[in-house]
Amino acid sequence: MRIEQRAKGPETASRVRDAAASRRPGPRTIEVGRDGRVSDGQASPIRRFEYQQHAQNRVNEMRTNTTMKLTALAAAMGMVMSAGAFADTGTATQTFDYQVDEVAVIALDGAAPSLIITNANVTAGATELLSTASSGNSWAVTSNAGDNAKKLVAELSAAMPTGVSLLVNVGGTTAGVSVPAELSLATTKADVVTGIDSVGQTGMPITYQLKATLAAGEVGNNADNTVIYTIIDSGV
Repeated sequence: MRIEQRAKGPETASRVRDAAASRRPGPRTIEVGRDGRVSDGQASPIRRFEYQQHAQNRVNEMRTNTTMKLTALAAAMGMVMSAGAFADTGTATQTFDYQVDEVAVIALDGAAPSLIITNANVTAGATELLSTASSGNSWAVTSNAGDNAKKLVAELSAAMPTGVSLLVNVGGTTAGVSVPAELSLATTKADVVTGIDSVGQTGMPITYQLKATLAAGEVGNNADNTVIYTIIDSGV
């Protein structure tokens, strides 16, 4: 058997290197698309799947981070706007309800008068008997009811003895007219001041005088009665 040996010269070595170089894999290029897909023509299917999965995870992570940042920004802006909407200022408001009712009130001033008919105040020949007129009593009124809206009436709480009556003279207001009255029966009202306008006034005098007929005779010692005053509507 013949064995031929040949020495490899420069040309042969060059061919060997070229052949070896052709068998080595070249540079690998991996491309990732906008949708996360991986393009690697030289990778195995499993390796390409792993590349795509990794790329997709990165895309999802970036999207999640972006969403979280936008959510946090929106929340911060909402807090700022809310704080501005409810911020304290130098002005505040308060709603209130109101009404003014009709007002018509009176008050009396002075001690209870003592009315006595004696010889000292009777003139011989008189057909009726009168006591001395009282003094020191007055009344006050406040009314917002309008012009000529009210009047003052008086009545006795109990009837006087037969032939005995009470004469009442109540001073009028600025516009109200005084009407002298004679009272003898219980619960019978008599006008004593009419035409009371809207007014606030005090110190109008009240005088009382006891009147008796000769037929009444002598009346009991220290008897008493009560005068009741009421401010009412003029048309009543």
